[in-house]
Amino acid sequence: MTNQTKKVLSIDGGGIRGAAAARFLKRLDDALFEKEKKRLRDLVDLYAGTSTGAIIALALANTNLTMDTISDLYSVKVARNIFKSNRGCSKLMVSTRRNMKAKEKQKPSTNILAECV
Repeated sequence: MTNQTKKVLSIDGGGIRGAAAARFLKRLDDALFEKEKKRLRDLVDLYAGTSTGAIIALALANTNLTMDTISDLYSVKVARNIFKSNRGCSKLMVSTRRNMKAKEKQKPSTNILAECV
């Protein structure tokens, strides 16, 4: 049995931060084509990703979409429709802070984290 090296491309998630990964991969794909006349997908054996990174990985592994097209999925116009700001989380954090301040006034606290859990 031969020991053959496999190339894995793993792409991190993070919502709109996937735009940075997509832009980087687009630039890498362009550079590879310019120098080697090969595309990124020609050199990768296995794709992996988390969250938005998995979407990019899936597009590279299972479609004929170019890196230009994949990168365009993260354009400002598209991103505004997909990645809405999470106002519910902000309201929850403000409410939690108010409750913590009220508790602090009622009694001295030695472990605020324990009170929050």
